[in-house]
Amino acid sequence: MIDYFDETSRCLMTFQFIEEVLKQNLIRLNVLTYFCIKKYVPYDLKPNLHSINNAAMGRLVEMYKIYCDDADLISDLRKIKDHRDNIAHKGFLLTVEEQHDKENIKLEISKLKEINEFAKKRMYKLMKSWEDLEAILNQIAAEQRSRTEGEESPTPD
Repeated sequence: MIDYFDETSRCLMTFQFIEEVLKQNLIRLNVLTYFCIKKYVPYDLKPNLHSINNAAMGRLVEMYKIYCDDADLISDLRKIKDHRDNIAHKGFLLTVEEQHDKENIKLEISKLKEINEFAKKRMYKLMKSWEDLEAILNQIAAEQRSRTEGEESPTPD
């Protein structure tokens, strides 16, 4: 029985990590959008950041899909969201009969492990995107610093 609850907890932790990585990616994508358009039109970043930080997983996936051309990843994230909802709302609720059905518990543990592995693979894919976005933003920041330093330096006569 303890193994079942441990695996349920592991799944929930993976789902939380996915939500956080989605938020971090969306924040970076919005900052990137800000850097790209701020010189042409006004852009207030704060409302987007607020809505990202307060969004549930389903909304985060929908927000992310406009930046992602990987339809399989979006489809998988939607499946993960459904698994998350089911496990978060029912994962720890077992009837007395279910608690004593050792074969069913083994089967459920196996399903949870499979779900967790599926989710982890997508989480690692999202983390790779986070790294890529971070590199782009660091490059933009370095370019801006270089321009600023160039503007501040007196030009020789």
